[in-house]
Amino acid sequence: MRRFARNVVASGISIVVSAACQLSMQVLLVRLLGIEQYGVYVAAVAVVSFAELAFLNRAADFAMSSLSRAWFQGRFDQVRMTVATLERQDVRWTVRVFLLLALAVLVFSKLARLEAFILVPLALSIPAQAGYGVSKTLLIISGSIQIQARFETAFSLALLTLGSIGALTFGVSGVVAAVVCANAAKTLLARKLARAA
Repeated sequence: MRRFARNVVASGISIVVSAACQLSMQVLLVRLLGIEQYGVYVAAVAVVSFAELAFLNRAADFAMSSLSRAWFQGRFDQVRMTVATLERQDVRWTVRVFLLLALAVLVFSKLARLEAFILVPLALSIPAQAGYGVSKTLLIISGSIQIQARFETAFSLALLTLGSIGALTFGVSGVVAAVVCANAAKTLLARKLARAA
């Protein structure tokens, strides 16, 4: 029961810190970039987020189902094979999503008045997260919920810091670079944590 309570507290803190960091990031970006540049950034984020939600959440659902079943049956060789397969599928799937999104941006950017030079690099944050859902699932089903929650908290704080530095230094382009780099680092570190769990 004590472990359950610690997991709930760690997850709750992670959610609050992540939300506070996201809100702080948006307020900071409005102040640093100005309304016009911030509007371009938010439009780009909206398009990328739609593509990410529409296509990538299915992969996470599949990962949770497949891995949980093998894990709880004690078939750890099957878990390793499933993880490798899911990671390969995730990479292929996310690269396809990125290519479709980049194509859509290039075709429709003039119609929607969105700036392709911001949208296409920001869309790289999708393939930068390829495999993160699998690693997160492994951490959760292995009972490493506190580690996963602390990791999410650290990621949120790092993204806020990198985004702020990027915005101060390079404007919208700096924020986009910070988001893509932070997502890539998140994926690589989560993979290492999941392997160690």
